[in-house]
Amino acid sequence: MNIIAKGRYGQVEIIRYSREWDGKIAALFRDTIARTCSKDYTEGEVRAWISSSFSGAFSARWADSYTLLAVDGDALLGFGNADGSYIDCLYVDCSHQGKGVGGKLLAALEAHAEPPYSVYASITALSFFASKGYRAVRGNIAEREGERLRNYLLSKP
Repeated sequence: MNIIAKGRYGQVEIIRYSREWDGKIAALFRDTIARTCSKDYTEGEVRAWISSSFSGAFSARWADSYTLLAVDGDALLGFGNADGSYIDCLYVDCSHQGKGVGGKLLAALEAHAEPPYSVYASITALSFFASKGYRAVRGNIAEREGERLRNYLLSKP
C-alpha cells in the first residue's frame, strides 16, 4: 500500500513496514525521545524509555501489527503502528514535527483500524492527539528500568 500525500512538508509516501527499515526506525525512535520528550521527562526517565523499548522483540512488534512508515525517498520521516483499534506507537522525526507527517500517519492508521480508537500518549504527545479528537480517559504510569514514566490513556469515538 503506497499513499502519496502532499502538505506543507512537501511530498511524503506512506508505506507498509518492512524489516529493511529497522535501523532507521530505531534511530528515529531514540532521537525523537531524546530530543523531543526530554522537555517533559527527566534524564533518567528518557534513558530508561530508550534503553528498555527497542530490542528484537520491539522490532517483531512492527511485523506483527499494522505498521506504516512515512518516507521521502530513503529518508524515514516517521512511523506508527496499530493493533486492532489500539494505536501502539506514533513517532515523527524531530525536524518534521508540526508539518503534517504525524497527522497523515495517524489518519492512515485510523483508516485501517475500527473505532473507538485508543492510545497511551506521552505527556509530549498529548496536544497532538487532542488536536485529532482524542480525549483523556485516565492517567497511567509505565515502569521502565526502575523509572516511572507518566502517560495517559486517550480514546476517540
